[in-house]
Amino acid sequence: MSASVGNVVFPHDWLSVSRPEALKFLYLKRLAQTRSFSWGYVPNIELELDRAAKSFFENDSSVGGHEKDLFYFSSVKDRKVVPLPVDYSSVASIVNFFPDNKSVVDKFLGMGLFSKNDLKNFSQQFDERITHARKWVNLYGGPEFKIGFIESVEKDLLMAVPKEAIPLFVDISKKIEREKSASEIQEFIFELAKARGVAPQSVFKALYLVVLGKEKGPKFGTLVFAIGKEKIINRLKEIV
Repeated sequence: MSASVGNVVFPHDWLSVSRPEALKFLYLKRLAQTRSFSWGYVPNIELELDRAAKSFFENDSSVGGHEKDLFYFSSVKDRKVVPLPVDYSSVASIVNFFPDNKSVVDKFLGMGLFSKNDLKNFSQQFDERITHARKWVNLYGGPEFKIGFIESVEKDLLMAVPKEAIPLFVDISKKIEREKSASEIQEFIFELAKARGVAPQSVFKALYLVVLGKEKGPKFGTLVFAIGKEKIINRLKEIV
């Protein structure tokens, strides 16, 4: 980061959206070198720190010693960094659907990404992640993070939906109804599109348009659980 090009990061700004360890991690990656920086990088930096923490605590031999050293020297006194089961970007993608942090935790619990017993090991750290992600979305998040369920699909919006994708909504609705995994839904849509000879990006564009009113969004599987299966299924049936 360079003051000469105006991309100075002040600690108090950083600490409102990310962990201090992530800032140290970023600095140590390219010690004494100028770094280009955008606030949009924060989720990726947090993800790198998560991966380094996981490799450090699990003593993963497939990860080089340099990354483990980076994690070790990024530590901050009196703070505990642990591997978290949900990455920063995933939290950011749904956080604005819920008014409080507990509701976000409950939603991820409902997705089966961790158990209540697991949560005891990282409750404080996960709450911090949610708070950071909420602030980052509001200050720096792109339009794909500033989203909400649209109450109706107007005619002009429907005209923008790729027509070749609409017939797939029937099978997607059935999959959503019986599936309990966000990742399984995501993978099913991708594979279904390929099997039907439709470009996956067209199918996801269609889904985002009828649900969010936008061409892009977070992973659709995660979105299903954030908004609620019933709402998504009813919307897809309405379009078909």
